[in-house]
Amino acid sequence: FFAPISSSHKCAILTLHNPSRRNVLTPSMMIDLAAHIQDLENICIKENGGKKEFVALLLRGEGGYFCSGADLLLARQRLASPEGGAAMSLFMSHWTTRLRRLPLISVAGINGGGVGGGT
Repeated sequence: FFAPISSSHKCAILTLHNPSRRNVLTPSMMIDLAAHIQDLENICIKENGGKKEFVALLLRGEGGYFCSGADLLLARQRLASPEGGAAMSLFMSHWTTRLRRLPLISVAGINGGGVGGGT
């Protein structure tokens, strides 16, 4: 549900790809996001001391909509217990923190609507 990381002029491009549902974040997309962040971290570590492959990251949505938030139908299953809700929150908090700490200039290309929550 995330398009593979592409690049243009030293900019990594990460695209949310669930346009039929306005790029709602499903649990599998959350896992894909974590894998892409790990890939970017590995690329940045490999570049340390050498020529940089990327200097920036563009996060965008496909199909005229950035992101309509978490998939509430599937999230409800995960949030059925306090433990499930805590685990989902911890998972996303961990990976969004790692995204924020990437040594790249990060830009969100927000077109159309964008909905989110959290602290």
